[in-house]
Amino acid sequence: MAYINENKELIITWCLDDVQSRAKDREIFLTDYQAQRVLELMCDKHDCTIGINWDFMDFCIDNILITD
Repeated sequence: MAYINENKELIITWCLDDVQSRAKDREIFLTDYQAQRVLELMCDKHDCTIGINWDFMDFCIDNILITD
């Protein structure tokens, strides 16, 4: 979801459903706990020059699956 708030700031949000839907598109099924870990990794490791996109989310999903 993306919107501009009352302070004229662009706000982009990602949620568990976004992560789980993306994983499902790749025929991967994540628990809520795994999806939360993906969101945390996305938050911690994103590159401001690239942003957060589907490719980066895929990388984070793969990373979580490897470490589980």
